[in-house]
Amino acid sequence: MKATKLAVACTLLLGTVLIRPTYAEAPANLLKNGSFETVQEGTTDQAANWFRWGQWLNREDSWSPVKDGKCVIGYHHWQIESADDSGMWQDVDATAGKQYEFTVYANRDDAADKHLADTVEVKLEAVYADHTVAINSVTAKVFDIATGQQWSKLTVKGTAANAKLRVLIRVTPDKTGPRGGAVKFDDATLVAK
Repeated sequence: MKATKLAVACTLLLGTVLIRPTYAEAPANLLKNGSFETVQEGTTDQAANWFRWGQWLNREDSWSPVKDGKCVIGYHHWQIESADDSGMWQDVDATAGKQYEFTVYANRDDAADKHLADTVEVKLEAVYADHTVAINSVTAKVFDIATGQQWSKLTVKGTAANAKLRVLIRVTPDKTGPRGGAVKFDDATLVAK
């Protein structure tokens, strides 16, 4: 009788141990303000911790859809008059030789009667004192980006060459016209792999 109780107790104990769930911790997002929710102090249309160039790539808090939160970065293609690209970037500390993955979600207007922006590039660069060097990039045609409530995941991976890594989003406008539609970006992440 004692042996049976002991066997049952061991089985219950082992069963408990075997069914205990384990959770993998999600890698930390190395970007600051990857959701674009915080506005740069002193501005109304620039996301904090992000730098930008070109025209009409602005933080928007009244556009929809959003992937998460209430803000997106909006590229106002219908406002672009030049052939120049627009973009934004953020620099982060990195470990040379370690692999990183940069992801941002994109959504576009369905502007059937207008020419959409041409491409979106997501890129990783090594940052040096007086220049940057490309590590890797991925380019998507804007026509292939999701519309409506759906979002396309744009991802690039690369190995850091030194201690400073730049993530970059570049939008190239259509070369002809009339230009129309917008591209939205949300939920940018950079994680070590």
